[in-house]
Amino acid sequence: MKRPVPETPDAGSDEVQEILHRRRESLARVDAEAQPTETVSLLVCSVGGERYAVPTEGVREIQSGYTIARIPCAPEHILGVISVRGEIVSVTDLGVLLRVPETRARPSFTDSRPAIVIAEGLVTTALVVDDIGDIVDVPADDVEPPLSAQDRLDAPLVGGSVEIDGQLVAIVDCAAVLEPIDSGT
Repeated sequence: MKRPVPETPDAGSDEVQEILHRRRESLARVDAEAQPTETVSLLVCSVGGERYAVPTEGVREIQSGYTIARIPCAPEHILGVISVRGEIVSVTDLGVLLRVPETRARPSFTDSRPAIVIAEGLVTTALVVDDIGDIVDVPADDVEPPLSAQDRLDAPLVGGSVEIDGQLVAIVDCAAVLEPIDSGT
């Protein structure tokens, strides 16, 4: 007994075109999902009980147990300078710069807090923080603009915010931190 051969629709028919259209859309979705998303690598740290992150692209190294040489008449957020492999680097108190309520007294000549050495172009500084956490990679699409509804005036120094482990973390804008202070002249 011979089986009946099902009729195949004409390649130009609406039914075939609809099937082909659905397959194209399905394959396009799979390709879009398969492409890796761009990520941002962040070094998480804490300052005064608040969490911040520094983009790792500007981080040169971490310092600890350094000796600070004071600079007379320096701004409050500049603790002094240290030698990093023979290079004289300013030491910036990130908590003072961001106007985070002080949780520790200013150091005398040595500081046990870690410092994140950041650089952009010819400008380098060591950001003193209370604690250094992990390096995390977050999807670039998850980075939101900085929140401007803060009591402090640190908004120009915050480049964005992102949720990490269920907490909102402000991302430090290293370029803004390293920008020279306007002398008013």
